[in-house]
This record gives sequence, structure tokens and C-alpha cells, in this order.
Amino acid sequence: MTENRRLAVFGTSGGTGVHLIPLLLERGFQVRAMVRDRSSVPLEHQRLEVVQGDLLDPTATTRAIAGSDAVISLAGPRKLGPTRIYSEGGRSLIAGMRSSGVKRGVFVTALGTSLDFRMPPVLGFLARHVVGWFLRHGWRDGARFEEELGRTDLDWTVLRPPALNHLSPRGRYRRGIAEHLWSPFRLSRADLAHAVLDQLDDPATVRKWVEVAW
Repeated sequence: MTENRRLAVFGTSGGTGVHLIPLLLERGFQVRAMVRDRSSVPLEHQRLEVVQGDLLDPTATTRAIAGSDAVISLAGPRKLGPTRIYSEGGRSLIAGMRSSGVKRGVFVTALGTSLDFRMPPVLGFLARHVVGWFLRHGWRDGARFEEELGRTDLDWTVLRPPALNHLSPRGRYRRGIAEHLWSPFRLSRADLAHAVLDQLDDPATVRKWVEVAW
């Protein structure tokens, strides 16, 4: 049942949020989306509340989470340089959930946080040492967040997608619960949005990391 369930959603101004918010509203959720710029979410709906705030601000984050039944975070780095959006933003989320008594959370990080891949040896080398070099800051920060999340008593799920694109959704994806997928190269943002929603009420994914890809 989704009627009257309230979700606090973060990182919705990006390409995945464009798909996720309408999907949540279609399923009947009450949605509170926190963004730094209110104009980045132009959608208006009677069950959508858009609030302005910064994920790195624990007070604003806690205020956005208050009264919710679950939390979803799509927040991630938008540049290749040093970042603390996963780790410090994650601490804000954890603190806000504890303060508000919210146990369930679905968090999107990245495929490379573990630096462990199932793919042909040459591609695995390139993923770790070439792609991984460019994305190292985000991957390391995501790994720090996942480690901290694992030390909590929250009912978390971490989704680890590969490179995302803006292609049309296929309506299907592969999923590995606490196991690495073979050659997980691509996924559309639209299908990631569906994957996020699919894991929300799936008890098999509680306190597990999940790889998703086409």
C-alpha cells in the first residue's frame, strides 16, 4: 500500500529525479523533495512538496525527513574532482533518519565503490585503472558512505548503477543482490528510477548493496 505513505527524496534535480518523482506520484506516494534550487523541480502536484535546502546542512536535511516513512537519495557528484556529497551528505541523512525515527532508506551510489567487477580481464583492468582513475573521488566518497551506513541499524539498501544515459527505458534490468553482475556497462536513468522504486518495499534488499544494469 502506498496511499498516505510519505517519502523524503533527495537529489531529485538531476536526470534520474525527473523520472522518479512522477513515478512516485503515479504510485500514490506523498513526496517531499529537497533541492538547493526550487526552480529545478518545476512539476506541481497536490502530493508533491518541494523544499529548499542543502544536503550538507544537517538541520535542513532533518527538517525535510521529519514525518516521512522512508528516505530516497539520488544525490551524487556532478564533477570529477574531490567530493563529499556521499559521505557528508550521507551523515546528514543518517542523522536526520535517526532523529525522525525513520528506518527505511534507499540510496544510490555507483558501481565502482567496491572496485570489484565481473567482466573480461582487459575490461576489468580498464574499469579499475582508467575509468576508476577519472572517477576515483566519487567512488571513494561513495565507499566511505556505504561503510558508515553499514555500521548503523537502519534498514538501508544501496543501489550501485553503472554509467547512466538518457535513452528510452527498456522496462527491465538485471539485478545482483550482494553479488556482482557480469559486464554491467549501462543503464538508463529512467530504468534506474524504476529500480529505486522496486527495491523500496523488497525485504530481500534490506541491508544489502544491489548492482543494477541492462
